[in-house]
Amino acid sequence: MAFLLMFILAITFSVKSGAQTIYDYIQPFQSYINIDDKNGNHRGWAGYGHTGKTQNFWSLRQWGNPSNLMPAAFPEGQPWEIANGNSRIKYYPLLNGAPNVYELAAAHVPCPTSGTATEANELDLFLEPKDYTPTRVYLSNMGQLQLNIGINFPYSNRTYNCAYNSSGIVASLILLNTEYPYQVFFLQINLGGTDGLSNQIAWCPDYEGVVDASHLNWNYVNLFCADDSVANYGNYSRLSAGSMRNFNLDVLPRIQQIIRNGHRKPLPFGTALNTNLKTWYLAGLYFGITNYGGTNIATQWWNPKIKASGGTFCAGTNRTQYICELPVAPNAGWVNVGGGCYHRISDVPC
Repeated sequence: MAFLLMFILAITFSVKSGAQTIYDYIQPFQSYINIDDKNGNHRGWAGYGHTGKTQNFWSLRQWGNPSNLMPAAFPEGQPWEIANGNSRIKYYPLLNGAPNVYELAAAHVPCPTSGTATEANELDLFLEPKDYTPTRVYLSNMGQLQLNIGINFPYSNRTYNCAYNSSGIVASLILLNTEYPYQVFFLQINLGGTDGLSNQIAWCPDYEGVVDASHLNWNYVNLFCADDSVANYGNYSRLSAGSMRNFNLDVLPRIQQIIRNGHRKPLPFGTALNTNLKTWYLAGLYFGITNYGGTNIATQWWNPKIKASGGTFCAGTNRTQYICELPVAPNAGWVNVGGGCYHRISDVPC
């Protein structure tokens, strides 16, 4: 993936619920948003209702965009739009019953003149918190990690004018660990797109070092990136054009499984993913679309949430995860133990 993210300061909210702490990691969408250019530089903001702060919580990231979408101010209370020949962001105060909806669309990414057929013609449009460091809770100590997002997928089509033409819809988590050599793991959950992909996890070729020499980046030695299917996160299937869904994903079991299974990059890198869950924690997230070549795609996004809750205790070989006084995600292995609490046995050793 043609992006490398930085983390500085954050806004985090925590509230007590019974005997557990709930960390609500992100703010709702608003009527204005930061605009970052294709190199990740902050250019200003677009929309209305700006309160005088330098930046909003949310940003538009537009990695690889042939022509930057630029900041602009708009009248209060109405939909607004910024667009060019390759990309669009549009804001709706209310759409399909949901408030503060953002549309991301991409079209006709130029074909690469050299290099790989994928990395050289990639355009990514992501909604991402601007400067964001959540409260540190290690994966081994979480009871549950919920990821929620509403998505409408109005249309997509392919013109097949490049060697590779595809679009994907992703919700992505950024994980860091605290043991040397420090590693970063970008886990992209594939929620839909133009291609019917496998449910098997796929490690990103450029981060694996298995690209041609002109794209080999030695800064990626301790950076890991993987694409995974939403089918591995509960009773969900990938979105196809013309469909709409509110995703409520309990992502913790799958993340723990991926990390504990381990992964070693092939040569020339050869780096092994750290499998110690006591050293990994959530550091960020982003939502959006990836677009390659002659594809057109539009998506609409609302109500983003991510929440760590509950905790763990040891009463046997593996840790028991618990949450209390919360709705639980279906098909996630929870057992009602009374008093508004739920338990499940994890595969995390005590």
